[in-house]
Amino acid sequence: MNPQDLASNFLNSYYTAMMNDRAQMVNFYRESSCLSYEGDNRRGLKDIMDKFEGLSFKTIQYNFENHDFQPTPMGGLLIGVNGKLLMDGENNFSFFQIFHLVQDNNGAWYLSNDIFRFEIN
Repeated sequence: MNPQDLASNFLNSYYTAMMNDRAQMVNFYRESSCLSYEGDNRRGLKDIMDKFEGLSFKTIQYNFENHDFQPTPMGGLLIGVNGKLLMDGENNFSFFQIFHLVQDNNGAWYLSNDIFRFEIN
């Protein structure tokens, strides 16, 4: 799969899972994965899933406006996203997110690193 298609497919899958069923987020990470969410640093599946399950909103809608990607050494892909999100139908925020996708020994793609921040206007 070319990098553009990989980035687009990943973003659609990731944000669909976040909007519809946060329990599915476990499929994007591995034990070695790191997540930084507004400065709260997490590592490993349990720690990352605890963060997702502890988020206070009940519903969320993402609209990513732009994304850029670059191949990384060893065959990874770095993706930067900015956009808007709507939490619980009333709280509208701008955000940016950086993903580092890598392949496991079986060739499956997963998130090695994930950094999320709200944009302050």
